[in-house]
Amino acid sequence: MALQNFNPIPNQTTHADATNLLNNNFTEAENRINSLETINSQTSVTSVSNIATFDASSNKAFSITMTEDTDLVITGANTGDSGIIVVRQSSPANYTVSANSTNHAVLGGSFSSFQFITPDTGVATVSWYYDGSEYFLYISDAV
Repeated sequence: MALQNFNPIPNQTTHADATNLLNNNFTEAENRINSLETINSQTSVTSVSNIATFDASSNKAFSITMTEDTDLVITGANTGDSGIIVVRQSSPANYTVSANSTNHAVLGGSFSSFQFITPDTGVATVSWYYDGSEYFLYISDAV
């Protein structure tokens, strides 16, 4: 639904008409803001059997705290969607991260750059873009 313009007609448009239109527009604006807040929230994902699946149909921003060697799999995106995955290490374990799915291509950076500087904790990011057939990934260095 789009916001409606207010075009009063002399001697026909009532105060109630104006109030209804404004209330409808406020409701529409509030729904859009709530939708954006949901989209911009971050979803935490855990790996199961060494695979972490990030469903882009429900969100575009994700985080994962490594608990095992993990293959990152992004699904559910529409053409033109993009997002980010925040990868955290919370213990000094040397977990490996990969994206071995056939439709994931690393354009920049490398998962080998996930050598966390701080031995106990660290963070890195994976930015992604979906072109309709392939997910393009850019991997940051870890800190």
